[in-house]
Amino acid sequence: MAPEHRKSIGNLLIGGEVDLSFRYRYEYVDQDGISDEAKASTMRSRLSLQSGTYRNFDFFVEADRL
Repeated sequence: MAPEHRKSIGNLLIGGEVDLSFRYRYEYVDQDGISDEAKASTMRSRLSLQSGTYRNFDFFVEADRL
Protein backbone atom coordinates (compact mmCIF):
# COMPACT_ATOMS: atom_id res chain seq x y z
CA MET A 1 0.00 0.00 0.00
CA ALA A 2 1.35 3.40 -0.92
CA PRO A 3 2.18 5.78 1.98
CA GLU A 4 -0.24 8.46 0.73
CA HIS A 5 -3.16 6.10 1.40
CA ARG A 6 -2.08 5.72 5.02
CA LYS A 7 -2.56 9.44 5.59
CA SER A 8 -6.34 9.29 5.02
CA ILE A 9 -8.64 8.30 7.89
CA GLY A 10 -10.82 6.54 5.31
CA ASN A 11 -8.05 3.96 4.95
CA LEU A 12 -9.15 2.47 8.30
CA LEU A 13 -12.19 1.06 6.49
CA ILE A 14 -11.23 0.70 2.83
CA GLY A 15 -7.67 -0.53 3.49
CA GLY A 16 -8.69 -3.44 5.70
CA GLU A 17 -9.66 -7.08 5.29
CA VAL A 18 -12.82 -8.99 6.17
CA ASP A 19 -13.00 -12.72 6.89
CA LEU A 20 -15.99 -14.99 7.51
CA SER A 21 -15.49 -18.55 8.75
CA PHE A 22 -17.70 -21.42 9.89
CA ARG A 23 -17.00 -24.47 12.06
CA TYR A 24 -19.44 -27.37 12.29
CA ARG A 25 -19.26 -29.77 15.23
CA TYR A 26 -21.18 -32.93 16.12
CA GLU A 27 -20.88 -34.60 19.50
CA TYR A 28 -22.34 -37.88 20.73
CA VAL A 29 -22.20 -39.14 24.33
CA ASP A 30 -23.31 -42.54 25.60
CA GLN A 31 -22.24 -42.66 29.25
CA ASP A 32 -22.33 -45.77 31.41
CA GLY A 33 -24.83 -45.56 34.26
CA ILE A 34 -27.12 -43.08 32.46
CA SER A 35 -29.95 -44.45 30.33
CA ASP A 36 -30.16 -41.47 27.96
CA GLU A 37 -27.65 -40.66 25.27
CA ALA A 38 -26.86 -37.13 24.13
CA LYS A 39 -26.33 -35.72 20.66
CA ALA A 40 -25.38 -32.16 19.76
CA SER A 41 -24.91 -30.48 16.40
CA THR A 42 -23.49 -26.95 16.50
CA MET A 43 -22.27 -24.36 14.00
CA ARG A 44 -19.97 -21.52 15.01
CA SER A 45 -19.69 -18.56 12.66
CA ARG A 46 -16.97 -15.92 13.06
CA LEU A 47 -16.71 -12.51 11.41
CA SER A 48 -13.30 -10.82 11.56
CA LEU A 49 -12.31 -7.31 10.49
CA GLN A 50 -8.72 -6.08 10.27
CA SER A 51 -8.67 -2.36 9.55
CA GLY A 52 -6.23 -0.50 7.39
CA THR A 53 -3.60 1.77 8.89
CA TYR A 54 -3.96 5.46 9.69
CA ARG A 55 -1.05 7.26 11.37
CA ASN A 56 0.32 3.95 12.71
CA PHE A 57 -3.09 3.04 14.19
CA ASP A 58 -5.17 0.02 13.23
CA PHE A 59 -7.65 -2.30 14.91
CA PHE A 60 -8.88 -5.89 14.78
CA VAL A 61 -12.41 -7.01 15.72
CA GLU A 62 -13.90 -10.51 15.90
CA ALA A 63 -17.48 -11.53 16.57
CA ASP A 64 -18.61 -15.12 17.18
CA ARG A 65 -22.09 -16.53 16.90
CA LEU A 66 -22.60 -19.97 18.42
